[in-house]
Amino acid sequence: MNIAVLMGAFFVLLFLGVPIAYSLCLSAVLYMALFMDVPMIIIGQQMLKGVDSFTLMAIPFFVIAGGLMESGGISKRIVNFARTVVGHLPGGLAIVTVVASMIFAAMTGAGAATTAAVGGIMIPSMQEEGYDGGYASAVQAVGGIFGPLIPPSILMVLYGVASGESVGDMLLAGLVPGLFLGVIVIGVVVWQCIKKGYKGVGHFSLKRAAKSFLDAIWAILAPAIILGGIYSGLFTPTEASAVACFYCLIIGLFVYRELNFKSLGKVVFKSVKTAAGIMLIVAATQAFGWVLTRAGIPQMVAEGFTYVCCCIYSDCCGVFHRCSAGIADFCTHIDSYSNPVWNFFDSFRRGYGGYLMYWTGDAAGRN
Repeated sequence: MNIAVLMGAFFVLLFLGVPIAYSLCLSAVLYMALFMDVPMIIIGQQMLKGVDSFTLMAIPFFVIAGGLMESGGISKRIVNFARTVVGHLPGGLAIVTVVASMIFAAMTGAGAATTAAVGGIMIPSMQEEGYDGGYASAVQAVGGIFGPLIPPSILMVLYGVASGESVGDMLLAGLVPGLFLGVIVIGVVVWQCIKKGYKGVGHFSLKRAAKSFLDAIWAILAPAIILGGIYSGLFTPTEASAVACFYCLIIGLFVYRELNFKSLGKVVFKSVKTAAGIMLIVAATQAFGWVLTRAGIPQMVAEGFTYVCCCIYSDCCGVFHRCSAGIADFCTHIDSYSNPVWNFFDSFRRGYGGYLMYWTGDAAGRN
């Protein structure tokens, strides 16, 4: 009954369109009011405890860095560089979308920021070259998965804080799988584009590629600075997020000069709103988890799963036993002398069975 009230209230609120953070908090408050005799101030205390972590400061910094990259011309130059390198291949613009998403993910660690920054440029470009709008959106949606996987990943930071694992080790663990998944996605995209008849754009030119690389060099250096600083021990993931934010600010204001102080406030305000939403969910999750633990619900769920697994195991053993008995009963009614194949296996059974019974102490045996 307790579980039904807590989880039922949570899913009903979600169904009504209430944001997930508010759904978590309201369902926890309802459960405490009905079944627990504790002051409601504990909800606020647990929410504050959930975000009271130095490591979690990396989240707003990386989100702000993503906003600065999008508005400061960094994402545009990354897309242009990827376009000059792989744009001539079959399905070139789709490959550019995936490659640019991987590079951008290595700077922001956020799937939403990656999708918004790269998709805002690539989806219209793909549609202009004859790509289906739904397919272009699907390719960009797949490209967004690299944000939570390729370091510096915000989800890896959250998991490391929640589980007590090393955030640096978590980020390093996602690097190879992220690159491997990128290669697989590119292969699938090329195969689909060949099948759909989407051709490349232009032709490869080493001169154009070199010029585009020099134009995007400051943008491409960002992942190297962030990841190199983390893995070399020069700074922590949280400090790396602040370095990324400061680096993108300098590049956007003074190098590419596509960012000015007038638009800087809007960019920061928009990014802070996004980061605040993420942090509110983290805080609400802490309060909801405290209620679950205090009520003993995880133990109840574990016992329920254990009971179900035991029942399934017992039923499977019973079925196997009945099948074995049925097969043995069927075999005893076969005329062994009229079937040479059965005669061979019956002789083997008798000899091997007697051997086992001898070693188990049952010398009498049974034919």
